[in-house]
Amino acid sequence: MLKKLALALAVVALVALAGQYFTYQQYQAQLKQRLTQLQQQSAWRFQVEQRSGNVWQAQEHWLVQVQLSDLGLHAEDFGLSNDILSLHLNHQLTVLPFYLSGQWQLDPTQGDYQQWLQRWQLDEIGHQGSWQANLLSQTLHQQLNIAAFHHQDENTELNVEPLQLSSHSDLNFRQGELSLEWQGMHIEDKQDLGDSVKLGRVSMQQQFSQRQSWHLVEAASWSIEALDIRFKHATEQLSLQQLKAEHKLVEQQQKAYLAMDLSLQHLALQQQQQGLTMQQLQVQSQLGGMPMQDLVALAEAKQQRANEAQLDNLLQQAFAEGLDWQFQQLAVELDSNYPSLQLQGDLKLSGQAKLLPLQFNELRSPLQLLRYLELNLDIDASDQLLANDKLAVYVLALRQAGYLKHQQGRDKTRLIFNDSEFTMNNLAVN
Repeated sequence: MLKKLALALAVVALVALAGQYFTYQQYQAQLKQRLTQLQQQSAWRFQVEQRSGNVWQAQEHWLVQVQLSDLGLHAEDFGLSNDILSLHLNHQLTVLPFYLSGQWQLDPTQGDYQQWLQRWQLDEIGHQGSWQANLLSQTLHQQLNIAAFHHQDENTELNVEPLQLSSHSDLNFRQGELSLEWQGMHIEDKQDLGDSVKLGRVSMQQQFSQRQSWHLVEAASWSIEALDIRFKHATEQLSLQQLKAEHKLVEQQQKAYLAMDLSLQHLALQQQQQGLTMQQLQVQSQLGGMPMQDLVALAEAKQQRANEAQLDNLLQQAFAEGLDWQFQQLAVELDSNYPSLQLQGDLKLSGQAKLLPLQFNELRSPLQLLRYLELNLDIDASDQLLANDKLAVYVLALRQAGYLKHQQGRDKTRLIFNDSEFTMNNLAVN
């Protein structure tokens, strides 16, 4: 019995050691492959400078560099004297049979991160990056947590709330999900004008998959709880509440369509005594009709930075079958007292817009696009929406001519426009 138990324990130990060795070798191979891919596909440069430890645990020091101009940024934005941004990361690796995990942080004593902190008079920004990889389930989980931090000087006060960024994917990051949760921020100019920006909670989720050498976002949703921007002693102000957006890319009969939903509870724009308020905005629409293979080819060419002639050719090919934009719903309540835009009431719209197949080289002016445009819209608006002094006469004339159907406090019509027809409420528009 003891011999059997000892043999079983020996087999378990052997499997564990083999699994440990295999896991460590997989990490080394994946690391080398990933670094090569990153060097080829992005502007970032990664280098493992030093490593200490064993097959169970290791300490690594990473050098990460990027040329700011490649990202469309400027050195002075980061308080740097040259165009190269250098970051140093300390990475702690733990290896178990068929399981790896790591934790990393920016090194506060080296690189340009410290210079940026000094510029903003910050001692540190609390943060922690972590990841876990399971070789049996072939899954990878990554997470970055950034703690709240505060900056204040004689000109500016900045408060940034906690942020969490996470992803769940396969080991090669070919398919998965990303999410972001940010509790918001507040920045205030303490000078005479008293400008301020206050951002509430921000959320984002997206699903992605790899197509050749680039990643396609197949579905995404994001929301902003509140945003308030004030300028010039709050005489100019923009504020919004509960902005939500979703989109999903679907393929129907080998054609790509993007379904888009947007909702906004409240938006207000104020300038002196004039203002525009938008409430209860709801938009449901679908745009597409482009062959999926053409969309993939166009995205691949942009990823590889193809020349202008190649992009024009692919763009022409992608639009060869036209586009279709369907409005399932567009509803909004408006209130504006701007002299040039006096509105008060609600509007509902549904219908379809089409861009017919066209050849770009046949266009001599933007107006010629109207020949390839088809509209079929149902419009339903409260009769007070355009009942201001400047527009009331025109609205009344449209009603009397039969272009608008006025009933129970609302104006309704069907607008049809194409190369051979322009009608409102089934009446030709001359």
